[in-house]
Amino acid sequence: MDGYKDAKRLDSYVSRHFQMSAFTQMECIQGVMLNLPKTIQGSWIDTKARMASCALDITRDGYSPFTLFFSKDHDGKGSKVLVLEHIDVKQCPWPEPSTKFGHPASGPLVPMMQTPKLPLVLVRYSYMEGRPKEGSKFMEYLQSLIRKQMPKASETVVRNKLKFHVGAGIETEEIHLRTFARLLSHNASLLDPKFSAKFQSHWKGISEAVKGETMISFFVPCLRLRWRAMEEIEVGKPIEILGTTCPTCGVTADKLLCTACKSVYYCSKECSTAHWPEHKTSCRVSKRLITNPSSFPPNTYYISARTYVDCILETGFAIEQEAVKYSGTTNIGDAQRNEYGNERFIVRTFKDPNYSHNGSYKGQTMFLWDRRRSVLLRSSPGDPPMAKERGWPFEIPFHADGHQQYCRLLSSRGYRGQLIYLWARRVGDCLELDLKNIPDQDSIPWN
Repeated sequence: MDGYKDAKRLDSYVSRHFQMSAFTQMECIQGVMLNLPKTIQGSWIDTKARMASCALDITRDGYSPFTLFFSKDHDGKGSKVLVLEHIDVKQCPWPEPSTKFGHPASGPLVPMMQTPKLPLVLVRYSYMEGRPKEGSKFMEYLQSLIRKQMPKASETVVRNKLKFHVGAGIETEEIHLRTFARLLSHNASLLDPKFSAKFQSHWKGISEAVKGETMISFFVPCLRLRWRAMEEIEVGKPIEILGTTCPTCGVTADKLLCTACKSVYYCSKECSTAHWPEHKTSCRVSKRLITNPSSFPPNTYYISARTYVDCILETGFAIEQEAVKYSGTTNIGDAQRNEYGNERFIVRTFKDPNYSHNGSYKGQTMFLWDRRRSVLLRSSPGDPPMAKERGWPFEIPFHADGHQQYCRLLSSRGYRGQLIYLWARRVGDCLELDLKNIPDQDSIPWN
């Protein structure tokens, strides 16, 4: 598809599906795109909005060959500028259809999603902090593109047109701008070097100076950002799955999990069998939580890591199928996969003041998840009776003492008595929350 000739077609893709797929329903209702937090908490929402702006620019008559974003000078080092040249628009298929989630393989993944393809915008970009001493060669190149659009115009008119486009640049917060630049850098690393070299070819009028200032990248304006990709971009390295050393023989093992707790990796069934006498005491911690809850240490809160919630918390995926697929399990009663080994990690815990089950235990349900959304759990005094009501063949444990301590901690140190970040550690098929050593709440940049 030609992004310029088929502008109306592309416009229908972006306008019709961007809001409902790139943003959650609650984000649209609350209008968060219009009142973004200026901190890093708002940077990912801002990045999605910037991608939409670029995509819509391509579809409009009299389009600019580039889009410019800038931030004001806050640190005395000059303004930050991100310039994107629109190279092409490609078509991408949605992730695989499946009958597993109620949609036929030949039908749309989500009933409202009738578009068979989504647009991928290919760009050449440059990120600059302060004005280059000898000027930007990339801006000179963009001026040459404008000259091609206006072959009969004088140099003065062309320069004024360039100034007009630069003046129409979108101002954004510095931390938001850096996040968008990191996303483009991350995506650039995913492209085949030969493919990128094709668009950076000297024979296409790209000088070595321009090549030195720019990179080829892409973005998808109507697809939500994935939490795992966010973590990789923010920390600057790929996600590492910990605890993948076989406890029996010590070799690397990242595929064979204990089928009961999904917390320990083995290299073979033989090693799994040999380790069972030692592992069985921690494998089903949830059973001990039911039969002997007083045996757990003080200042801790134990929560079953098994899936029994009948909803999927917002995971960042554009479609529910992927949210289920990557949440660690798809079956009620299964333990979610442990990705942290014995290492502790931070979870975001939130006590919903309005949530209840059949009108009971209102305001007592706590939800939690980790940064990459590999853990999506909840704990409530109403969960054990819920399991009986639904006739499930397993019990849901509830750590009453831990829950009471958590509520007191939330009231004294949590944000508005509803939200607090805590250290967690996987113990068999349960998650152990540390209620004593509390992480610095102001230093956690994700939500």
